[in-house]
Amino acid sequence: TGGFSVSAGTMLTIRPGVVIKFTGGGMIDIAGILRAEGSADKTIIFTSFSDDDCGIAAGCGDTDHASNVPKAGDWFSIKFEPSAGASVLAYATVRYGGKSGFSEYPGAVQINSSVSVNMSYLTLERNHYAGMRIDKASPMISDSFIRDNQGSPSVGQYYGLSLNASSTPTISNTHFKNNDIDISNGDPTS
Repeated sequence: TGGFSVSAGTMLTIRPGVVIKFTGGGMIDIAGILRAEGSADKTIIFTSFSDDDCGIAAGCGDTDHASNVPKAGDWFSIKFEPSAGASVLAYATVRYGGKSGFSEYPGAVQINSSVSVNMSYLTLERNHYAGMRIDKASPMISDSFIRDNQGSPSVGQYYGLSLNASSTPTISNTHFKNNDIDISNGDPTS
């Protein structure tokens, strides 16, 4: 899919087990409410159109019918705008997002200006620049994995979490692994 918006005053509910694959310009821009609540046996997956395995045992199908290999930054982000309402992102995986374009320093998940997002059992992996970028917000993150967000000498270091503009998330029982830097407190756009 390409990009789509959740307008102020509306709610998008994503059911357990749904896989959403994005092409290059793909994103979810949330000015309303997102309720993406999977379950332990039916994770919600947000990933690249080229991702055939989706990180799950049975795979998720060859959508592009080609041998393309997914890479960090294949799609933009799940972006919570300042007007977004209280949202939930639980038992979900976000892979290969964070494409540069709207922001020089993006993140596969972006939370802006005091938006309330409750995140649990979330996996952020193999994303461009940051698994999650948080600006002027204090979301709750629990029981999650933030891993394999890695850059290269030509593109620089990547972050598990990029905290900016006095952001103070509450993080509990969350594991960081194989990120260039697990948590960055500030970047050039802060």
